[in-house]
Amino acid sequence: MNDPLPQKLQEEIFRLVEGSLHDELTQEESEQLSRLVASNPDINQFYRACLWDATNIRTWAGGGLQPQEALSDSEAVHPVSLPRAAWSVFDWHSHPLRLAYFAAAVLLGVCGGYWGTRFSPRSDAYRGDVVSATPGPIARLVGVDLPDWEGFSPQIDTGINAGQKLVLKSGVAELRYNSGAEVVLQGPVEFWVGSQPGSINSGYLKVGKLVARCETPESKGFTIRTEKSRVVDLGTRFGVEVQPSGELNVVVLTGVVELLSSESIEGRPADPIRLTGNQAATMDGEVGVISLHDPDNQSHALSMRRLWQSRPRDQTSVSLSAAELVAHWPFDGNAKDSVGGRHGKVNGDVAFVPGRLGQAAAFDGDGDFIVMGADPLPRTDFTVAAWVLMDEMSTTEAYIAGSQMSSEAGAFLRVEPNLTLMAKVLPNENMIIEAASSARKCVVGQWTHVAMTVSSVNGLKLYFNGGLVGSGDAGKSHVVAGNFTIARRPDPVLVGGSYCYWSGKIDDVAVWDGALTAGELELVMRLGAGRFNELSATKMK
Repeated sequence: MNDPLPQKLQEEIFRLVEGSLHDELTQEESEQLSRLVASNPDINQFYRACLWDATNIRTWAGGGLQPQEALSDSEAVHPVSLPRAAWSVFDWHSHPLRLAYFAAAVLLGVCGGYWGTRFSPRSDAYRGDVVSATPGPIARLVGVDLPDWEGFSPQIDTGINAGQKLVLKSGVAELRYNSGAEVVLQGPVEFWVGSQPGSINSGYLKVGKLVARCETPESKGFTIRTEKSRVVDLGTRFGVEVQPSGELNVVVLTGVVELLSSESIEGRPADPIRLTGNQAATMDGEVGVISLHDPDNQSHALSMRRLWQSRPRDQTSVSLSAAELVAHWPFDGNAKDSVGGRHGKVNGDVAFVPGRLGQAAAFDGDGDFIVMGADPLPRTDFTVAAWVLMDEMSTTEAYIAGSQMSSEAGAFLRVEPNLTLMAKVLPNENMIIEAASSARKCVVGQWTHVAMTVSSVNGLKLYFNGGLVGSGDAGKSHVVAGNFTIARRPDPVLVGGSYCYWSGKIDDVAVWDGALTAGELELVMRLGAGRFNELSATKMK
């Protein structure tokens, strides 16, 4: 730092630091401090110095040291070297408000003891949420399941700084802190990574649901703050939910946590409540009264267990193949191909309505379909995938997407009259038609992710909601038919008096030049096909 920061800026930073030490900052002030620290290296350095002095002054005052002793110790061990002028806010000898600062230090000591008793775990061994000046991200995004972000929209492997607000309107997101703590958020949720700028092993949950796991030594003491409580981990998996009414639900899946209420009893801090595995507690949103109960018959506990069991896997660990996305129809208001020139021609009264990812194409089952300007399917080594929802059962086959010329050429996905999924590869009329079908059935009114892969090595494979449900070794290639169609038999040929129209919605149809792996298809299902080119640059971590 060549020149001292302006006096007013120094005082503002010191005020914000003191507020953060006592959890007295509003979220807007927390975000203001985070922006200041990130905006300028000199401010960042001064902020670190403020943290050092403020935390130690609080400790010294609480321990009964005299002002000269506190100042002497502060100058002896200060972590950064700054010109004396830059420390006017801390200069006990020359500052005109030195008596006020000393009084404030004593008050901070008293407050520190009070708040430390009120909000800190009893054992110093678990104070994992001590304010730190460590710069840089304190967590990263490692998994998502159909996320709908508001505002800040992190991508897989994005580093996230302390004080960053995450608003997830729907879907699931998994974070991993540098300490090893893992947090799974389920939308709708508002969550701050780090309950305040500089806090490296905590989070603030305003509303919504999360599940956390803390199994590394560094993650012990991981803390989730809410408006009226702290949940402090002592080595465990636990869930926290804050309802819009303010009611708090805490469920311990394994291990131990301490639940501390901000409500006082006769002017004294409320005692912490220790919860162990298979215990749950509810805190009333109005008066802060905590009640224990059996989680086995409690819906919050069941939903938190399901959230942990179905959490997104660490998606940065998926090794991606050389497959290339060559066609993608997201149906966000039109039938255009988002990656190539194979734009669809709409026939009938196809509508674009809210879908599984953004918008979807809606078909009434009577003359509605979309045909492409060119067939994107290679002869072999390709993938076709889509999200589908049926409005009603069909008396004949209901085609999803593909190409076909009688029984001689083509490859396609369709749903049979009994709602089972079928994939076919048509090599030519002199060879066996290769088909793969699923015993699992589509459910009317429910979204299902379907996919087929064709490989010269592995043959035909059929996937249902990300799982392999059928295969055929002989289906290694097909004859190109050139009439790729969505929501109707491509030929068209009447079957039982019908052209096999689709009744319902179809979303996120995509074709790859290359056979995707099961791991890649799971990513496509969770994130959408449009993210594939971005993910292709991701290397195994």
